[in-house]
Amino acid sequence: MKKTGTWIGMAVFAGMVFSASGDLLTNPSFELGTGQGGALQDASVTDWVNYAGIGWWASDAGAVYDGTYAIKRWDNDTGIYSDFSATPGITYNFSLWCYDDNSQPLVDRHVELKAEWLDAGYGQLGSTVIGQFNAGTVDTWTQLSGQSEAVAGTVHGRIVITTAGGASASGAVYYDLASVTQVPEPNVLALFGIGLAAVTLFRRKMRR
Repeated sequence: MKKTGTWIGMAVFAGMVFSASGDLLTNPSFELGTGQGGALQDASVTDWVNYAGIGWWASDAGAVYDGTYAIKRWDNDTGIYSDFSATPGITYNFSLWCYDDNSQPLVDRHVELKAEWLDAGYGQLGSTVIGQFNAGTVDTWTQLSGQSEAVAGTVHGRIVITTAGGASASGAVYYDLASVTQVPEPNVLALFGIGLAAVTLFRRKMRR
């Protein structure tokens, strides 16, 4: 009974530790909303803002990484973003999957993944370019990922996905399965390690 109770306690503690690493985005794969399969200007993607340019809420075969829908872009200076609650001094992981279809290969155009840190009034305090997906890799899903620390005064975080290019830009790009997760603090991980070591020691004593 004591052994069972110990494991239950550790399971609860583990859940508390790693809950911080859950996705902070409520619609990471662009599955929720109204107007799926149509022009983004006429659609409403739940918890995402399509702030500029043209695009498509696509369900094209082979060009969806997760679920049924992805976002397709074929113009420069287009973008979509989603906000989440953030804490100053905490580091966050950002990720996005991108795809360049060979039927409309990218030329002089790229996707940029960016983290922005905002105050209570949504004024920008800082930003980090997480990565870029460039022309040259077709028919392969490629992950952009990296970290950014929320700056002093941060109340909101924002994941921003944009397409941009030069004067000769052409082609279309898909992106899907965005995510933002909090990096567990070292002291919390240390506590979990101590707890795990204690359970291991307890089990060894019980076997004697």
